Amino acid sequence: MATIVTKNGAIDTTMVTSVPIIGTGIAFIAAIAFAHFVFQENEGNPELKRLSHEVHVAAKSYLNTQYKWLSLWVLALFIVISIILQQDSNNLAGLYTAISYVVGSALSGLAGYIGMYTATSANGRTAEACRTSISRGLQVSFASGAVMGNMVVGLALGGLWVMYLIWCSVHGNSLNGASLDQNTDFNYVWGYLAGFGFGASSIGMFARVGGGVFTKAADVGSDLVARWSRASPRTTRATPR
Repeated sequence: MATIVTKNGAIDTTMVTSVPIIGTGIAFIAAIAFAHFVFQENEGNPELKRLSHEVHVAAKSYLNTQYKWLSLWVLALFIVISIILQQDSNNLAGLYTAISYVVGSALSGLAGYIGMYTATSANGRTAEACRTSISRGLQVSFASGAVMGNMVVGLALGGLWVMYLIWCSVHGNSLNGASLDQNTDFNYVWGYLAGFGFGASSIGMFARVGGGVFTKAADVGSDLVARWSRASPRTTRATPR
């Protein structure tokens, strides 16, 4: 099995550089290919287009509002992390970890936005594809989900790789064939990168919880509207049921 550590305990810089580039490139290419497949599908009749557009606009409005408030959370944690993770041997450890946290949060939010945009754009296309066959509809829906899946992988791997190189350049002796067990600067790098994972995970958690609440609220709201339409004396045969 390939490893980034050689037999003498030094770091193989070729593996560190090549593997993330290849993995990130494959993920982004796959995401673009799946997105192209989704957006070339027929959007359906005008009524289906209108309903799909309303869902798309509502989802964007929700996500913009959520990210506005999450930005305050990220700013608050940036300050907290910068302060509490200061070290006597490295006064900038807290600041560097907090920067990684912000980058991880931003990339996680970007992945969520791309996923939401693609999924809501695929709603009408999936319904229209199901008129052809259930199999075709499944292909469209699967492709729309695969866009976000690959973007998460690409942004996470690419972001980690870039931040790794940045922090290694800050601690110039972290690479250069240094030994892992003798190089304390390399441990600083891993500490900074922990902030990246924390940022990505925290935004993902809020997106999952907030998305569930938003979805349930929309479900209950649509159910109330449907019940009111049935009970209203103004209901006509033209009212959808």
